[in-house]
Amino acid sequence: MAHERAIHERAFMRGQLSTNLPPPQGELSCNWIGNFLPSGMADEDRMVKIESALAHLDQLTEALNETVIEQDKTLRRLNQQLEQLTERMAKDNADSIKSNNAKPPHYQ
Repeated sequence: MAHERAIHERAFMRGQLSTNLPPPQGELSCNWIGNFLPSGMADEDRMVKIESALAHLDQLTEALNETVIEQDKTLRRLNQQLEQLTERMAKDNADSIKSNNAKPPHYQ
């Protein structure tokens, strides 16, 4: 996991954030921020880098939000189809039971 996190941090610093990293487990750490924003860096340069990283995170958040919205639509559609199929199967099953339990000729 530490190796994957290091790869993720380097990708973030290059502006190529990988979204296939599994969710972090346990406490999050920002130890890499020292490498990303060295203390000898001018304040303006640090602000530009921070704003750039924030803009990237904002874009990533928006993309993730769109994905969640699309998945919600798909899930709702699939649930509706499942309900329709369940109702259809129940009706077909009831019709099958009725046809299998035909009344004897003397009851008709």
